[in-house]
Amino acid sequence: MEIAILVISIAVKIIDVVIFLYSGLIIIRAILSWFQPDPANKFVRILHKLTDPVLEPIRSFVMEKLGLYMGGIDFSPLILILALGALNRLIHWGAAALLQSLISNG
Repeated sequence: MEIAILVISIAVKIIDVVIFLYSGLIIIRAILSWFQPDPANKFVRILHKLTDPVLEPIRSFVMEKLGLYMGGIDFSPLILILALGALNRLIHWGAAALLQSLISNG
């Protein structure tokens, strides 16, 4: 049982770190968009390759379905960061419930 608790705790911590780092990439991308960096820049290309697959569907949905395109402001990074935060909380709640059941049935 101790091994299961350790594995769950490590998995949740790894997910925390991944979500934190990906959120950081989204924030960097949003800030860089204000300065219109050179698209040929290697860092910018890597950043776009890492973030576009997730941002593009959100951007498309927000602009086309919801019509939220106000003065050229792209809300997709904000929506993604909020969604990642919610996902992280759900994972924590699920892991806490699982750990509680393991401990109480222990």
